[in-house]
Amino acid sequence: MSFNPRRSARTSLGGEIYAALRERIVTLELEPGEMIYENAVASSFGVSRTPVREALNRLHQEDLIRILPQRGACVAHLSAKKIREAQFIREMLECGAFKIVAASWNRDDPKYRKAEKDLLSLLDDQKEAVRRGNLAEYIDLDAAYHTRILELVDNETLLQVLEVVRAHLNRMRYLELKEGRHELESIKHHEQLLELLMRNDAEQTEKLLIHHLRYIVNDWGSIMSKYAKYFE
Repeated sequence: MSFNPRRSARTSLGGEIYAALRERIVTLELEPGEMIYENAVASSFGVSRTPVREALNRLHQEDLIRILPQRGACVAHLSAKKIREAQFIREMLECGAFKIVAASWNRDDPKYRKAEKDLLSLLDDQKEAVRRGNLAEYIDLDAAYHTRILELVDNETLLQVLEVVRAHLNRMRYLELKEGRHELESIKHHEQLLELLMRNDAEQTEKLLIHHLRYIVNDWGSIMSKYAKYFE
């Protein structure tokens, strides 16, 4: 880990450390059960322990780490219950939001023309990431695609809640993609979703999005069994 002295003025030291540790936890670079020590993190960032403690508290609130009294913190194991709860919340919130976007999409509006351009660019980037076998980049681009659509609802709280629940789902996604699971089919869904949004077809948008979000759920049992050491 390295400290970025050019961080945004609005980003606190604790916030930067939180983001860096969170990414390493979500991508499984920091494996479930691995210890995280305040002194080591503070030293690697060249900061005091105070912002590190702030970062760890945020990660603890999101159930991504466990605080062990007198010992430090350890990366939380994946939880099948937490993953299923996160899946439920994501489905409920994204389906409602996508239906709103479908109903309001207007290609004569500069806001939607810009969104269309951004989404098409993200689709190209997703295909390139898959071609290069870059799973981390693909997952980031997948999230960016959904977020770009959700931004059209103009609800910051919605984005914040989904960012939290995605962390638990994305830990599972990394295991899925290690197994070569369905990323090309996922991109196809993204292309179809954009077409439906642009046609103002809210009903079919919801149906396809539910299928898209549940597409790999049936594989979870075998993945959890294969990577049992990562789970509670």
